[in-house]
Amino acid sequence: ISNREVRQRGGLDSFYLFWFLGAGQDDIIDRPGRVTSEEVTPTTIRKEIFGEDRKFYRGGLFLLEQRIENSSLGTEEKNYLRRAIAQWYRFLVAQESEVTNSPLETFTFEYSKRYREGQNQKAGGVLVSLLNWDKCLDPKWQSLEGVVPRFSFLTQMIDDIGDTPDDLTSKKPSYSVGALVDHPEELERVQRKIASRRIKKLHLGVLKKIAPNSYNQIEKAFADYSTQLNKEAGI
Repeated sequence: ISNREVRQRGGLDSFYLFWFLGAGQDDIIDRPGRVTSEEVTPTTIRKEIFGEDRKFYRGGLFLLEQRIENSSLGTEEKNYLRRAIAQWYRFLVAQESEVTNSPLETFTFEYSKRYREGQNQKAGGVLVSLLNWDKCLDPKWQSLEGVVPRFSFLTQMIDDIGDTPDDLTSKKPSYSVGALVDHPEELERVQRKIASRRIKKLHLGVLKKIAPNSYNQIEKAFADYSTQLNKEAGI
């Protein structure tokens, strides 16, 4: 359907607002130097995202809830969207508290792949439900919640390669970190390269040159995702 129709139905502003909240919270929990030796609990993560000093994010979430509440949606549609947002936050808190307490060597490619898939699928499902808006309970439109977010696995892989220096510093799982953890010699080589050149963003060509096995592992997963999407959802 057209962008105009999406806007007229009323869900686009809420889509943008949730996107903003997700991106902002991602920046908070991913910032280098945040990791301490203390055990991180779900309560720690909640305070980090919505603590007293995070009034902007608390206000953003309140505004999103008000947009849903004050809309012309029916009670069931409102509850569906509220529940989707609440489930995202429960998921985020549980996932983040687990990875923050885990050492880098546990973030194998399979672990990191599940981490990124769960993250993108969950957040993407909320975004699609907000775009669906008044049709969010229609099974045909709901099916898009499962399909559309899977495209973001591909863009996440590209993003993860560039963010490798930050993710290694923050000890965060990603497609790139996972592949490097599976190949310790290449991990060490990349870490040395980043440190010696003070690299802020890792270029794809650099990864391919100094960590070919890790690069090939990522490339194969990228191709597998593409094939699966084309096969199950249509090109």
